[in-house]
Amino acid sequence: MVLPQRGKSVCLDSSRKPSGVANLCATVGTKIGVDLIEVGKVKEIMERNRSLKEAIFTSEELHDSFGWRDSYVHLAACFTAKEALFKALGTGLSGTMDWRDVEVFGGNSVKPMLRLSGTTARVAEEQGVVSCTLSLTHTRRLAAALILLVLEISKQNVGSNITF
Repeated sequence: MVLPQRGKSVCLDSSRKPSGVANLCATVGTKIGVDLIEVGKVKEIMERNRSLKEAIFTSEELHDSFGWRDSYVHLAACFTAKEALFKALGTGLSGTMDWRDVEVFGGNSVKPMLRLSGTTARVAEEQGVVSCTLSLTHTRRLAAALILLVLEISKQNVGSNITF
């Protein structure tokens, strides 16, 4: 996985496998994030404060939600993916991270994936994230996300004790 330079974004795709034995041996850990939310709660909050949609969701996520019978089901699933990622990183939404640093794409008939940018991409890079698997599920009432981050040890840390 090629991580971004400043101002660039990165696509975390679980189908991209590390190449070579050295990369496989260097994979040392995983982090997991999970989130669950009521779709009705998302709808209530978004209808009460319309500008919040643009503060949390990217234009692509908002556009994709129009293709759903209930757009709030899609937005709730995207929200849980963002929350689950922040939990997996162990940061929550902190510092200069922005909700829109994390974009969910794919979805309904395509495997959902994440695109990271800004501070969130930098934090993922610093933590050694090399791939991400995202699983989304929903009903009309609930949306949930599970994120699995695969981490790679840097050459400088070989032989060090690492705690996750």
